[in-house]
Amino acid sequence: MAVHRCRSRLGIVSALSLLVFSVPAQASVIRLVDLSVLVRRADIIVRGTTLATVSSLTEDGKQIHTVAKVRVQSALKGAPASEIEVRTPGGTIGDITQMVHGAPRLVEGQKVILFLHRVSERRFTIEGFAQGKYEVVNGHVVQDLRGIGILGPDGAIRPGTTTESVPERDFVARVRKALEGTVAP
Repeated sequence: MAVHRCRSRLGIVSALSLLVFSVPAQASVIRLVDLSVLVRRADIIVRGTTLATVSSLTEDGKQIHTVAKVRVQSALKGAPASEIEVRTPGGTIGDITQMVHGAPRLVEGQKVILFLHRVSERRFTIEGFAQGKYEVVNGHVVQDLRGIGILGPDGAIRPGTTTESVPERDFVARVRKALEGTVAP
């Protein structure tokens, strides 16, 4: 009898394990927003290059964040300084790494187009989580939403992907067209 109970429990645990491991895990779930919404919500939109990154603890000491210095080549919206700081969640301090799945990550030397929310005169956060960061590679713009669950209008969560590569001039033209539709506050 004891053997039967043990096998039953083992069967239940095995079935639950299969169920848990068969469901794709998404650490971050977002509702996809249109480019025009990003344009409207962003305080500034810049084309620039990441110069350096530094990770540190937040003021309460419970989380790690990374601050990237970005050299601004041009502004598509707003009038930022020629060098700004962009704060993102997660990072590495010594041998401790805190990952925030789907959080935008800026890497030294990376050319980017960023949709930013102003925190202070020179410090910003990226609008729309990873949706507000586009990488420029060989004159083409790509957005990486891997690691994020996308909440669809039907309530289903689908895995994020990398967007198709778009020529930078075409992407900038789309941003400028969206800017024409925004109303100044």
